[in-house]
Amino acid sequence: MISPSAVKHVGDERELFVLKFSVVLTMICGFTAVTIAVLCDSMTLMLDGLYGIADIAIALFAITVVRKIHLPPNEKYNFGYAKYEPLMTAVDATLITAICAATIVASMQDIAHPEPMDNIRLAVIYAFISSLVSTMFGIYMKRVGRRCNSKILLVDSQFWIIEGIISLGVFVAFGLSAYISTTHWKGYASYVDPITCIILAAVLLIKPISIMRESFYDLVDASPKELKDKILSIASECAAEHQLKGVKSVKMRNAGRQLFVIMHFLADKSLMLDSTESVEQKIVDKVSKAHPEVDITVHFSGR
Repeated sequence: MISPSAVKHVGDERELFVLKFSVVLTMICGFTAVTIAVLCDSMTLMLDGLYGIADIAIALFAITVVRKIHLPPNEKYNFGYAKYEPLMTAVDATLITAICAATIVASMQDIAHPEPMDNIRLAVIYAFISSLVSTMFGIYMKRVGRRCNSKILLVDSQFWIIEGIISLGVFVAFGLSAYISTTHWKGYASYVDPITCIILAAVLLIKPISIMRESFYDLVDASPKELKDKILSIASECAAEHQLKGVKSVKMRNAGRQLFVIMHFLADKSLMLDSTESVEQKIVDKVSKAHPEVDITVHFSGR
């Protein structure tokens, strides 16, 4: 039988492997996009390339974070390094938001002074290949993220899938531009690139803003709404099961993939003196069985 620690180690190694592969793939896609953007004089592809190059630094940071968050608590970090995960995702989202905002401004300048794209067929081919690669890798990363319970992989997978969908949109837009340039509407073809870039940047902004909000809640120790009712229900069940007087309080805070819970029960003094440790362990086991990611502390007090 494989031990839980061995399974966890395999999961950690797989998580690191996917992140390292993501760095390599991001480097290839990012620098390729910048090169083609220069050849085609395309602001949209330049945004795609800058997005990818920024993600290289983020992915390298993510590898360091993943190694950190698996370290045990110590004298300096009593609760471990779980906070590194929401910090990393917040940095990721902030950087992407800044890139999108800057490219929207640059694209508006291009609309005011439009210039036709060069080598548009090359841009169309690249956008199609980029769409396939990004979407397929994003789906793979999402599956691994679910298996490893990795918020970092799940967040990154969303960016890869979004990138794939947007690249498909760019492929359609550039294909339309190529067609327009062969008709009597060819004077409008030069507007396709900056308009597509603005739409692309606006769509890209939606997810990082959402991720920043979620990361902020983690960083300020907000109680997770989606689990609060479930944990409160388990606490009430435990109080009834062990004939306690009631639940005084349940405090929760989320830190990346780690959830910290403090349950405070009201109990008779006889229980507090005779069987506190036994009841405490049973409550811990019950909560851990339902939610393995929970780090739980149990307290008892009389009225």
